[in-house]
Amino acid sequence: DTIFTNIGPVLVAINPYKPVPCCKSATLAELSRSDPEQLPAHAYTIAHAAYSGLVDAIPGEPQSVMCSGESGAGKTETTKILVACLALCSSSSGAVVEAALESGLLLEAFGNAKTVYNNNSSRFGKWCAVHFDDRGRMAACKLQAFLLEQSRIVMVAKGERNYHIFYAMIFGASAQEKSDYCLLNSNDDYAYTKGQPTSPGIDDAEWWTDTQRRMYGLGFGNDTLRTALFQQVAAVLALGNLAFKPAGQVDGADAMGIAEP
Repeated sequence: DTIFTNIGPVLVAINPYKPVPCCKSATLAELSRSDPEQLPAHAYTIAHAAYSGLVDAIPGEPQSVMCSGESGAGKTETTKILVACLALCSSSSGAVVEAALESGLLLEAFGNAKTVYNNNSSRFGKWCAVHFDDRGRMAACKLQAFLLEQSRIVMVAKGERNYHIFYAMIFGASAQEKSDYCLLNSNDDYAYTKGQPTSPGIDDAEWWTDTQRRMYGLGFGNDTLRTALFQQVAAVLALGNLAFKPAGQVDGADAMGIAEP
């Protein structure tokens, strides 16, 4: 369960695919009280070095940390740990810290999926900027997603799943919500979600509840805004069940009606 090691200035992490003591909150808090010169190979050490480089320079020198690796390497989890460690290094707490942590989790619902290598794989790139005030505390966080794997929506490989949000809606929405969004009853009723109903370690109904909670916490509490967003998600599912035929002499198509999923 010792998953971190150093190769020069690079920290190498091995994904244990399970919770390990060295990544628990208590361990991170203990590291924050340790002698900076005696820190072990750990994500906290990287965060501490970056934060020190920021606050010790006059004026503060921007710092960056890059998480890279193959699918399933643990980039998403490492990023979460790094943000939590930055909060500890800077003695930051409150709404900004919560938003920095929750925003990444919210994006997972819309951009993560089950692959053959990883049950919760990020199918997009992520750029996260954390800004600090003149006291060295977290003041703002900007999270930008890019390169979303859009082809997954219409073509899912055997043994894989589409994005979590589709299954969360199908399995987590209440009867009233299903009526509001014109949802069908099962994932097998949709071409885009047929065949692979579950992902180990992912509770789809719980994701639906958590996604809505995080939206409230991040300022998406307006019912009209949330309804419009989920209507679009439901519309994507519905469009997958349409059949088309060529139209005219140009590259075009006409809808023929509902096809079998």
